[in-house]
Amino acid sequence: MKKSKAFQALFVSMDIARKPEFENWEDKVSLKQSVVYELLYLQGLKDGMQLANAFAPSVLSD
Repeated sequence: MKKSKAFQALFVSMDIARKPEFENWEDKVSLKQSVVYELLYLQGLKDGMQLANAFAPSVLSD
């Protein structure tokens, strides 16, 4: 909600002089979101490997 209001306020007062500031902010947000998605992916991969390892002995013994 706070981000949404800040984003709207930025567009209302947008002028050419402030465009580089907006682009800088947009790049930072995009980078932060990419890092979060990468960490979530790596955690999912790690969890999946642990799960596969936990079931591997029972699958092989059947």
